[in-house]
Amino acid sequence: MAGVRADPPWREFVRLLREKFPAAHANIIFRHPALERNFITESYDEAITALGDPRTQYVPEDDPIPYYDMAPFKAYRVDEFLAASEAANHPFIAKFLEPFHMGSVLICRVATQTGMQAWISVARERTRGFTKAERERMEAVARMFDHALTLFGHIKEIEDQRDAYERLARAKATGLIRVDYRGNVLHMDRNARAWTGEDGVLRVVGGRLAAARDADRGRFRQALANILDAGSDEELITLETPDGEDMELLIFRTSDPFEPARTKAPRAIVYMRATGHEQTPSLRRLNVLFGLSRREAMLASLIVQGLTVAEAAGDLGISEQTARTYLRQVFEKTGVTRQAELIRKLQASIASVQ
Repeated sequence: MAGVRADPPWREFVRLLREKFPAAHANIIFRHPALERNFITESYDEAITALGDPRTQYVPEDDPIPYYDMAPFKAYRVDEFLAASEAANHPFIAKFLEPFHMGSVLICRVATQTGMQAWISVARERTRGFTKAERERMEAVARMFDHALTLFGHIKEIEDQRDAYERLARAKATGLIRVDYRGNVLHMDRNARAWTGEDGVLRVVGGRLAAARDADRGRFRQALANILDAGSDEELITLETPDGEDMELLIFRTSDPFEPARTKAPRAIVYMRATGHEQTPSLRRLNVLFGLSRREAMLASLIVQGLTVAEAAGDLGISEQTARTYLRQVFEKTGVTRQAELIRKLQASIASVQ
């Protein structure tokens, strides 16, 4: 699936497109509402590349193609967008297309229900033009391409969701590592990377996970082996971080160990949770979500970080009695009656998402 976002398959597709028409140039331009910039894949023949990079000569203001007004799955020639008197000397053709042997362009728009859009085009010398049969062939290619473009849009949505969940995971002080059937690390998120290495509880040795402390290595190795060898469905162990906090590790199996192993297929997931590393709630969000004043929000944030009321009062420069008054107001506004409930509620709240 990663290839759908990059090259191949698109690079090979445009190469074949250029070969089959044949054309001096072929490209696909992708656009999606969620993408900050266009994604383009193109293929040139050697005659064009010998002249330089055409993109350096492209001037958007000269481009006469009304991309978003084109009917989907209908192939157009570039000269259809110009008056007959303009075609020969129009700057888009004269200054950009003609010098690079691309005077005649055939272009087709593909648009999916996911919002993903693409423009497929081929170009050759203007004197050669394109036939009616070639126009029909381009339209057939575009209709088949619709399925690939829909997949491209879905994968973009999945990536957006993944990024959102990773942000949420970071806010909740959890990390995730995927491991294959041999114990090799396939992927780890940002939190897991921060807790792995010289100052972490885990290390990657020869591509495999190992506990950082000598005292923990045997326990961790056995727990992971139990999962990979189907000795158990899940293992829960606790390791000590260099700063003396507890790091909880939940390891569970994700696939049947008797299935033939697929390359880069995750066999186990390692969830890491560090106590004492929770993100502090945003003061502004505490105000918006619960109506807390700045002082109340600051007190609640310190309580979430594990301070006592007296310690929080000292940090805020107020009396303990005043702090307890603020705390009662916080309880009332957040709908809880105890500090433990307050901590759980705020840690689970979107106010803690970074």
